[in-house]
Amino acid sequence: MPKTDDIIKEELSSIGDYKGLKRRGFIGSSNFDQELWVNGGLTFTYLGKDCGSNDFAWYREEKWVDPESKQTCNYKPIIVIEGTHCLNTGSYGTAQLQRFHHAYGPFRNGIISIYYLKEGKHEIRHDLLAAAYYANITYDYLNRKTCYIVTDKLSHIETLVHLVGDYGEKSDEVWRYIQHLVEGMKVQFHKYYDRHEYKNFEEYLNERCVFKETNGNWIKYLGPKIESFLDSSIRYGHIVLGEAFVANYMLRGSKLLSPDKTLDYFFPLIDKKGLEKLTTTLKHDKEFLILSGNQDWRILTIDDVEFDDKSLKDKILPFRKKNLNDNRKEWNVVRKQIEYALKNNLFTIVQK
Repeated sequence: MPKTDDIIKEELSSIGDYKGLKRRGFIGSSNFDQELWVNGGLTFTYLGKDCGSNDFAWYREEKWVDPESKQTCNYKPIIVIEGTHCLNTGSYGTAQLQRFHHAYGPFRNGIISIYYLKEGKHEIRHDLLAAAYYANITYDYLNRKTCYIVTDKLSHIETLVHLVGDYGEKSDEVWRYIQHLVEGMKVQFHKYYDRHEYKNFEEYLNERCVFKETNGNWIKYLGPKIESFLDSSIRYGHIVLGEAFVANYMLRGSKLLSPDKTLDYFFPLIDKKGLEKLTTTLKHDKEFLILSGNQDWRILTIDDVEFDDKSLKDKILPFRKKNLNDNRKEWNVVRKQIEYALKNNLFTIVQK
């Protein structure tokens, strides 16, 4: 386990137990956080899929029924934290999205969930803040059933622990503070949004390669290759999944994507056979299982999309075998053509 993970856990542990709230965290080389909560770990599932382990939690010694498995235990999770030190590293960009789904597990299980990015030399990404804000809006967090907080302030967590200990997790005092934190995420996002003077939210989404289709669906474009998923050293499956969650909640929470419509997730550098290979090879990979089995979006390969410009597919295909970093200039030219076609709806989806 990286030393930075222990730094996060020790920092959280320093808040201490408080008025019936007890800590759960595993500092050192333990993998026990990968066990389900009911078995003493820090992992939660949603719709039968393992959402990944978290780093820390506060609980009460009360009976709790896992909403997924219906198993019971005598440790009720109250606040669950996923933490990262990435704001102090060189991988602060996409690294921020890699763990969105870890805290998503407890969030969808009705637990106060926090994605804690230890304060550092970089800022929290604007799209991560927007996605978390809109995830709260999507599931009507003001009904006091669940919430998802993104913060880089340890003091926010400590205050919340103390408020829950003093007044209870369903109290007015706690939910006023949660609302303050959620609205604060919105304010942080708008600092970036207003500074860049976007005409509207759709223009902001277009900049992130998210485009509206004529049928009311939206399409998100990303360029992973098969090798990107299979090389565990680059954790690209985490990034692709994080991008999916971010796009999905920005669209659904803002009401731009209605509940009966779909987010199409387009991978132009993967064909149908490649996707079948990934489905077989990664049948036990938790990130790919969530990615391929989520009902909020569908994956499209290059075989599922016909461009009006028939030559565009022929331009894309050779890059499946090329190193994109070594051929960055050439790939950027083709990538711009893909984005132009998607933005202007110069394509047809032919997925069977």
